[in-house]
Amino acid sequence: MRPLDHIGVNELTKVPKTDGTRVSASITGSLLALSKRATSASTCSRSWPIQGAGLIAAIVALFAFAADAEASTYGVHECTFSGVGGPAPDAVREGTGGVGPAGYQQGNSCGSGLGYLETRSTQPVPAAAYGQWGFKAPSGTRMNRVTGSYSLYGGNGAGNFPYVQFNGQIAIGSTAGASGPFDTAPYGPITSLGAGITCTNAAGGSNCPARAEVFSSIFNLGFSMEDFVAPNAPVVGGPALEGWINGPRQVNFDVTDVGAGVYTGYTAVNGGIVDLELYCLPSLDNQGSATQLKPCPTNGSGSSDLDVSKDPFHEGENELQVCVAEYGQSDSQWGCKKEPVRLDTVAPIVAFSSKQDPQDPDKLIAPFADATSGVDGGSIDYRADGGEWIPLKTELAGDHLEARIDSEKLSPGVRYDFRATAFDRAGNVTTASLRGDGSQMSVVGPFRTITDVTQFRVNGKSRVNVGYKKGGVITGKLVGRDGSGVGGASVAITETFAPGAKSRVETLSTQSRGDGRFRAVLSPGPSRSVIASYGGDYRYLSSHSGEVKLGVRAKVGLNVRPHVQAGDAVNFTGKLKAKGAKIPNAGKRLEVQVKIGPKWKTVGKSTQTDRKGGYRLHYRFTAAYPEAVRFTFRTVVLRERSWPYLTGFSKKRQVLV
Repeated sequence: MRPLDHIGVNELTKVPKTDGTRVSASITGSLLALSKRATSASTCSRSWPIQGAGLIAAIVALFAFAADAEASTYGVHECTFSGVGGPAPDAVREGTGGVGPAGYQQGNSCGSGLGYLETRSTQPVPAAAYGQWGFKAPSGTRMNRVTGSYSLYGGNGAGNFPYVQFNGQIAIGSTAGASGPFDTAPYGPITSLGAGITCTNAAGGSNCPARAEVFSSIFNLGFSMEDFVAPNAPVVGGPALEGWINGPRQVNFDVTDVGAGVYTGYTAVNGGIVDLELYCLPSLDNQGSATQLKPCPTNGSGSSDLDVSKDPFHEGENELQVCVAEYGQSDSQWGCKKEPVRLDTVAPIVAFSSKQDPQDPDKLIAPFADATSGVDGGSIDYRADGGEWIPLKTELAGDHLEARIDSEKLSPGVRYDFRATAFDRAGNVTTASLRGDGSQMSVVGPFRTITDVTQFRVNGKSRVNVGYKKGGVITGKLVGRDGSGVGGASVAITETFAPGAKSRVETLSTQSRGDGRFRAVLSPGPSRSVIASYGGDYRYLSSHSGEVKLGVRAKVGLNVRPHVQAGDAVNFTGKLKAKGAKIPNAGKRLEVQVKIGPKWKTVGKSTQTDRKGGYRLHYRFTAAYPEAVRFTFRTVVLRERSWPYLTGFSKKRQVLV
C-alpha cells in the first residue's frame, strides 16, 4: 500500500473502538458513490482510483463513525431494463439432470434492451422433470428481499406448468398466463429463487409434449442482500513482527470473507491509522447497486510499509492493528487482528571500567546499558600500535561484556588499544574505546606485573659438584618489576638429569615467603641442571631463572687381598654405586689403577661391570722383586656421555708383594 501522506490525507481520525476482532460502519454512501464508477468486475486493487482523495476521506469517515454491527447489507441489480443491472452473472441453469432436460430450452438476453431470463417448452420431457433459471445466495449471506417482474404462459400446456419459486417452493404459477411484479417480502429472508417450467405428470407417467407457447421468464431483479458472517481476523506477519526492530519494516496480511467478500481495510498503530487498503472495486450500476450477489473476492492480501521514525510510533512496544471490512452499503462488519511491534532505535551505551582490578588486571570489563530491547551480545578487541584489530573471546555476563587478555602476549613498551562493541536485540550497535571516566582504554603492555627469579643458586653457587648420595639446597628470590618480593607464590623447581639417568626430568614445588625468597632441597641422585619457574597468576606474569648445575661424583667399591707372593695372582672386585642411573646391558666401563711414582697407571686394561654394577679383575704379579714391595691401587669410574655421574674413585687399597 501507499503511505497516506502520498495520497493527500493529512489528518486521520483515531481508529474505531473495537473488541480486537470486528468493527462495523454505517456510513458508506460516499464510498459507494465513488466506487460505482468502476467499470470492471471485482478485482483486488493495489492502487487508488483517480478520485482517490475523496475515496480515502470516505474510508476515514467510515472508520470514524464505526459502530458494532451484526450484519452488513447491500443492494444488487441483475437483468434490469435499460442496462441498469446489465447481465445476470449469478443466474444458473438448474433442473432435472443438473441443468434441466433438453426439452426446456433456456435463454438469457439480460444486458441488452428489455432482456430477460426465459425457459420455454421446445421438446417433450419426462414426467416430473423441470428446468429453471435459479439464483442462490452466496455462503454467509441471505436474500432479505427480492423484487422483480415475471411473465408466465401455460395455455394448453398438456402438463407443462410455468412457475416462480422461493426457497424451492412454488410461489407463483399459471397455466392461463400471468405477468407482473413480484416481491418476496411476505416470505421473509430466502436463500434461493428460480423461474422455470415443470412437467406436472406424475413420475413414471406419460411425457409432457412440446408446447412452444409455454414459457416462464423473470427480469428487472433487485436483491436486498445481508452478509451475516463477519470477515475472519487477518493473518498478519512479516519483518515488522519478527522480534525487535530499529527501522522501517513491512507488515503483510492475508484477509478472508466468505460472504460479500473483502472490500477495504486499514493498518493502525497505537490507535492512529497509518495506512489504508482497498482490496476490491466492485462493479456498480448507475444507481449505485452491485451487479452480482458476491461483489468482492473471498480472499485478499496486502502490506504496509511502516515508517517507525514518525508518529504514532514510540520506543518500546507498539500496538499494531490490521482490520478488514467486508463489502456492504450499510453496517459493514469488520475483522481485526492486533500484534505487538517492538521498536528500539537507540543504540546501547558501553564503556570500559575506569580501572583494572589490581588482583586480576587481565580481565577486561565493559559495563553496558540499553533502556529498551536490552543488550544481546558484543565483542572486545585489541590491537598493537594501530595495527589490525584482534578479537578476544567475549562473554555477556549480566550487565557487562567480559573478556580476558593474556599479558604474556603483550610486549613491554608496546602500546595496545582496546575497544568494546555492544549490540541490542533490535540490531543497534555501539563501539567505544573509552573508559567510564572518559580516558582512553589503552595500555603500554602488559597489564600484569612483570616478575623475575633472582639470586638463584644451588648450595650458594651457580655450579657445584658434590659427592655420591649428596643432594643440594636451592635458593632464590621472586621479585616484581620494582624489585619487591612476590610472596605466597608457587615456584616450580625443575631438575633435568644427565643422560643415562632413569628419570630424565623431575619437578618439585616450593612457595615463596613474604619477601619473595624461596628454598628447596634436592634429593640425592645423578648430576643435573636445575631451573626455577613461576607460572604467574591473575596479578603477576610468569618468569623463570637461569640454569644452575649440580654435579655428582660416582662411587665404586674396591676389594683385594692385602698380601701376595711374587708370581701369584689376585682378584680386584667391587661394586659400582648407581642410584638413579641405568647401567647398560654391557656394563659400565671402569679402570683399576696403580700408583707408580706421582702418577696413576691402568692395571691391565679397562674392565666392565655386570648389569648389577659388580666387577672382577684378575691380575698376576709376574715380576721378581729383590725385596717386599707395597703397591697402592684404586678403581676409577670413567666419565662417559651416557653416564649421569662425574668421574668417581674408590678408596685406595694397598697390596704387599
